[in-house]
Amino acid sequence: MTRSIHYILKKLAGAGFFFVVLSSFLLLSSEIDDGFEFVEEISVVFWWIILFSLATSMIDFIVQKFLMNYQSIKLALYVVSGVLYFLLNPMEIWTFYFILGLIGAMAGLTVYMGMYLAKKSTILKIFLSIVVPLVCFIFLNLNFTDKQGWVEERTETSYEASFDYFNGRHEVPIKAEKGESITSSFEFNNINEGGWSFHILNELGQKVGRAEINDDQTRFEAKRSGVYRFVIIGDDVEGRFRIEWAIE
Repeated sequence: MTRSIHYILKKLAGAGFFFVVLSSFLLLSSEIDDGFEFVEEISVVFWWIILFSLATSMIDFIVQKFLMNYQSIKLALYVVSGVLYFLLNPMEIWTFYFILGLIGAMAGLTVYMGMYLAKKSTILKIFLSIVVPLVCFIFLNLNFTDKQGWVEERTETSYEASFDYFNGRHEVPIKAEKGESITSSFEFNNINEGGWSFHILNELGQKVGRAEINDDQTRFEAKRSGVYRFVIIGDDVEGRFRIEWAIE
C-alpha cells in the first residue's frame, strides 16, 4: 500500500513539475498581463496533464517488463506518448496540431523530469505532487474577472450588457432539451478597441459547433438536455453587447 502511494505521488510530481515550468513560462510571457489570462491558460491543460501523468504508468510497466528498464527508451516513449495524447484528445482551445504536438512533447519531457526529481528528494516529491497541484486547483477556482460600470438586462430570449470596463469572463446560461434547435445572434459594440471573443459551451464545458445562417445568426442542435452557456470574454474592453436567441 505504501509503495503504491509513493508511486502515485511520483506520478503527480511529474504533473506538478509541468505546472511549474508552464507557470514560469506564462509569467515571463509578454502575452500574459493579468490573473485572468494566467488562469485561463492553466485551466486548458490542468486535468489533461494530471490524467496523462497517471497514464504513463503503462509505459513504466512496458519498459520494465519487456525493455530491460532502459531509461532512454522510457524518456523517448514519454515524449512520443505526450505528442499522441494531445493530438488525439479534443482540446478545442488550440487549433493548430503543430502547437499541440509541441505541448505534448513538452508534457512528456517535463513529466519524466519531474518524476526523476521526485525520486531524488522526498521534500521535492511532496512539493511537486501535492503543493503545486493544490495551488493550481485553488487558482482555477478564483474569479479574476473585473467589471466596472456593468449594467445588464435579461429577458426570456435576450441578454444585453453595457460596461465601462470588462476584463475576464461572463456567462449567460440557457436551458435546452435534446434535439431542440437554438438560433442565436451576437452583437458587440467596442468603444475603446479592447479585445473580446464569444463562444457557446455545453453542459460538459465543451465548445459547441454552430452553423452560420446569415451574417448575423448561427444555429446549433442540442445533443443532450441541459444548460448551455453563451460565453463572452473581454480583454480590457469598454462597450456593450447583446445576445438574442430562439429555441425551437
